[in-house]
Amino acid sequence: MNEFVLVGLVGCGKKKLETEEPVPAGELYTGSLFRSTMHFAAQHCQRVFIVSAQYGLLDPAQPVLPYEKKITDLCKGERKAWAITVVRSLYDEMDGQFGHNGDPLFRTIILAGAAYADLLHEELRWNRVPSCRPMRGLGQGQRMRWLSQCKNASKK
Repeated sequence: MNEFVLVGLVGCGKKKLETEEPVPAGELYTGSLFRSTMHFAAQHCQRVFIVSAQYGLLDPAQPVLPYEKKITDLCKGERKAWAITVVRSLYDEMDGQFGHNGDPLFRTIILAGAAYADLLHEELRWNRVPSCRPMRGLGQGQRMRWLSQCKNASKK
């Protein structure tokens, strides 16, 4: 049976470090939801990326500057193009993680709000990349509680 790499796709955050110099993407976002989500992804996934309306797919170590762009700032066509670009970037990052039939040997867990997660899930499905959205339908406070429950359960 094939071993699959689990890839966490973490949604960026509104609260950002105030800086005029590029900082690693994993340090740019300062909100508690982002921090908790990154912690969860680091504990459960072999690879973790951040998804950003401005930058697309980000390695947490990639230096970036603060910005104010949200996925909801984009029109429908731009959002579709964004999702295509993110999934293509993911394929590039996961080069070599494909079976003999061309199917990806990685799975994704989308840890982002609905505006990002719905776009990504659809595009990943179209590209035959299995994905799950464990926080689907949860508001921000509910996502924080879910992450807290997961953290507490893993301590037992």
